[in-house]
Amino acid sequence: MSPAEDRLLAFVASRLESMLRRPAIWGSLLSVEERILQLLELRRVLLDPSLSANDTHRLLRSYSRFISETLDDATVEPLAVQLEQRGRADEFSALMGKFVEHELAEFLVDTRRSEEPALERAEHVERMDRILTYLSESANAHALRSPSPLSGDPIELHNVLKQD
Repeated sequence: MSPAEDRLLAFVASRLESMLRRPAIWGSLLSVEERILQLLELRRVLLDPSLSANDTHRLLRSYSRFISETLDDATVEPLAVQLEQRGRADEFSALMGKFVEHELAEFLVDTRRSEEPALERAEHVERMDRILTYLSESANAHALRSPSPLSGDPIELHNVLKQD
């Protein structure tokens, strides 16, 4: 994978993490939903360059299925709209986060199933290298945004005890 592709995957991972953590700074929930889906399309093409840029039907079918399995009486409207109509907008980040994880898992399974015997070993290694690089970048982005359990100043117990 080229350094430019590495940077793009890191960008996708950090943007997804940021949008899921604090969607309000990115705009309306509908806007965030659309951006996340676009980033997932970009991630698919970066992880498997043999995919056509127009090959979005699998992602969108998977997303529609996810919504219908997640919400009772789901409609064809975007998830953000349906959640807002039901007074459940606060669930958006958690549900979108589940879909982002689900989509990557489904992509990995699809990639494994679609491997043809004619697929060159080098191409398979390259594809897996891209996926592992992405997972590493995604984990790094998450770690950078998550507060460390050891952050903060140490507590001086002897000072606390002296105050009593």
